Amino acid sequence: PADVSIPGLGDRLVGQRIAARVAAGTRPALLVPPAYVVSRFGIDYATVLGKDGSAAAVPVQTAPAEDGKIEILSGVTAGDMLIAAAAK
Repeated sequence: PADVSIPGLGDRLVGQRIAARVAAGTRPALLVPPAYVVSRFGIDYATVLGKDGSAAAVPVQTAPAEDGKIEILSGVTAGDMLIAAAAK
């Protein structure tokens, strides 16, 4: 439970319980379409394109994100070039 003040709402909901989504802040995130992450044997991988043109599958930690995207929490950094998995 939380007490929240909303300017301009009035007093018609005072004392009532309602479900609400409250933004608690923002942070930078790496969001990618699901085609850029593959799971093998319970581990998620992203394919990173190296400066020499080679490709390497690196393990990544992921979390679901809004709009059907996947957030990459660790394993790649901003600026890495990812390669999408081939469509099956």
